[in-house]
Amino acid sequence: MTVMTSAIAHLPAEPPAAFTDPASPVRLREIPFPAQVELRLDDGSPDASETSRFLVLRLPGAGHAAGDGEPYVLWLGPGWYLVVDREGGETELLAGLPDAVVVSAARTVLELSGPSARDVLSHDCPLDLHPRVFGPGRCAQTRLPGCR
Repeated sequence: MTVMTSAIAHLPAEPPAAFTDPASPVRLREIPFPAQVELRLDDGSPDASETSRFLVLRLPGAGHAAGDGEPYVLWLGPGWYLVVDREGGETELLAGLPDAVVVSAARTVLELSGPSARDVLSHDCPLDLHPRVFGPGRCAQTRLPGCR
């Protein structure tokens, strides 16, 4: 039997009230154990359009995401995609994606929200997160210097 442990399990079980209060300017929560499958494709190949058919989602272009529920697809680089679905959805994702690799255990998902979320991220994030540059449907990879 496999026991999954959150990547942030070492932190206090209850985050400070300032991070969970709906009236807080910044809220933080973990979205534990989503299914995550990585795809590597030649974007111009017939396999790319075939893969898109299995996903019932279009593969997004550079710097974008596709889908607004589960599953959704993130563009990570040329021919490189991350498909994210509900917890335990790996089997269904793999059924139509023969070259996919499950990477669910390699990452956790943290959601930072609230009116001051962009201000908090901008302190350590080198990306321009202004809405005119990085609005809805956009995605990017970066490292936050304080995170390992």
